[in-house]
Amino acid sequence: MKNSRTYLRLLFIGCCLSLLAGCASMGHRSQGRPTLSANDYLQLAATSQGVSKQGYLLKAANRLIQDQQLAKAENIINKVQNDLPTHLMVEKQLTGARLLIAYRQNGDALMLLDSMSKNTNTWTRENKIEWHQLSATAYANRGNITASIEQRSQLTPLLSSKVAKKQNLLTIWESLQSISPSDIKTVLTQTSSPAVRGWLTLAQLTDQSETSPKQLMQQLQQWHYQYPKHPATALLPSSLQALKNVAAIKPKRIALLLPLKGRYAKAGNAIRNGFFAAYYYARQTGLSTPAISVIDTTKKNIVTAYHEAIQDGADFVVGPLIKNNISTLAKSTNMTVPTLALNSLPNDNQTISNLYQFGLSPIDEATQAAMKARNSHHLNALIITTKSKWGEQIADAFTKTFQALGGRIAGSMQYSNQKNLSKEIEQLLNIDQASWRKTALKKMLREKIRFVPRRRKDIDMVFLVAQPAIARQVRPLLRFYYAGSIPVYATSTVYTGTPNPNRDHDLNGILFCDMPWVLSKKQLQPSSLNEIRDRIQQIWPTTFAHRPKLFALGVDAYEIIPKLNKMTVLPQFGTRAATGTLYLSKNHRIYRKLDWSQIVRGTPRLIQ
Repeated sequence: MKNSRTYLRLLFIGCCLSLLAGCASMGHRSQGRPTLSANDYLQLAATSQGVSKQGYLLKAANRLIQDQQLAKAENIINKVQNDLPTHLMVEKQLTGARLLIAYRQNGDALMLLDSMSKNTNTWTRENKIEWHQLSATAYANRGNITASIEQRSQLTPLLSSKVAKKQNLLTIWESLQSISPSDIKTVLTQTSSPAVRGWLTLAQLTDQSETSPKQLMQQLQQWHYQYPKHPATALLPSSLQALKNVAAIKPKRIALLLPLKGRYAKAGNAIRNGFFAAYYYARQTGLSTPAISVIDTTKKNIVTAYHEAIQDGADFVVGPLIKNNISTLAKSTNMTVPTLALNSLPNDNQTISNLYQFGLSPIDEATQAAMKARNSHHLNALIITTKSKWGEQIADAFTKTFQALGGRIAGSMQYSNQKNLSKEIEQLLNIDQASWRKTALKKMLREKIRFVPRRRKDIDMVFLVAQPAIARQVRPLLRFYYAGSIPVYATSTVYTGTPNPNRDHDLNGILFCDMPWVLSKKQLQPSSLNEIRDRIQQIWPTTFAHRPKLFALGVDAYEIIPKLNKMTVLPQFGTRAATGTLYLSKNHRIYRKLDWSQIVRGTPRLIQ
């Protein structure tokens, strides 16, 4: 890869010189987000000239940045002329800033964005939206959350759709999750911006885990009175008075119901140890902690175990873990105390009194993969998944979301073993049809012909559901069969959770979502998670290396209990945790919003 910093600094200088010299004004139509593949735009550029050619090159570069093919994007930007009409020069500068941010050169991106903002008279509304979004992202990446909030506050009135406005507000809120309570207090004394102060004050009052729903309702009313026109009011419940009837959750004794022997022993023990690691950390830091009892459900009827916990004085239950046990418990007894199940039932719409469902659902991951792909303007997907009920459920979740967002499933493949993987992928990409046509043509012409096999052209992405061993074969096979440039989106199963560059280099380029516990080591929020994670890794190094995500589930199972009040009252306000940013649905299912990463040189790298 060429020296990106050198080139991008030249781009920055060139753009500044272009701004100083001025450009002839030639229309104001924004280039907009790319909707075709990068190769499609490059082909259009090859058959075009002048301004059209430059526009297609910029669209190709933007598409490559979306697909995290940064070196190729940089190479194309380098081919775009500097003597451009005003609207294309603005597009080139925005594209350069986008690439700088993708390269994590946020300071250079802000310099470029600042230099181009001297004259915005010719900008389209889309240009202004993109400028504020890029500025906000760069500031947030540098840890300047207040500046990021300022940019997003200025962005809000430019957005036309309710969905875009809400997403902008949620992005602000999620950025606030990276600020500690002490830092929020400090920043409040330093900023005079009403917008920023409103956000910080709201974050401050919702961070009080001991607050009951009634107290939180009163505090929110007071906040609303102080900031009546603040944009964050759009995230608040329509009727704060209705919240006073929400039951408070503040347990004095928690029963932990887990299988600690037999088939599920390894999972149960990892979750238990994560749970107690969080518990002892809370005790050490002086927080009030409930009493904890553990019941092994391996050979015990789950209903009996549940009633045993209640009779022993538990006013909150964590578990069961196994889906069948959750279903049995839900059908056979009235849950008399709040219960946090560590898995979820298949019926998404069912609400069961006192039951909260929280697990590492691959369905969440499939849904987010579909949303990520459509946000990157992919329209035609291939699905590769294991031949199993589990694989079918994940593929079905991806399909429903992808199609609901306007996407199309062009084909699918279910593999059963590694032996036939090559042939099955060859067939999926229609390479075998091309080979058949070659054979038929040779017989008809009775002479040697030069044959270059080609894959199908009706796809622009692949959704992969596979364990690492299979994924390490799929990615090279896609390259071998001429689909190496097609972006591959995957669930977290493609990555073990432990870095292994030597083995994972065959996963290079794959985009996948996973929990912060795995992707943001040493940078977890809240910051206490970093110390908890380090302690777990020191005490149980071997089991942690094999099951890091189950330890994280145990940690969050403890950490989330005092936060259920806030999550119930403010369901649209995400809570940053080890397993993701957590949201509570109306039917008491905890939904995890995950981070995105790409495998680069065998190691995951966080992406926007």
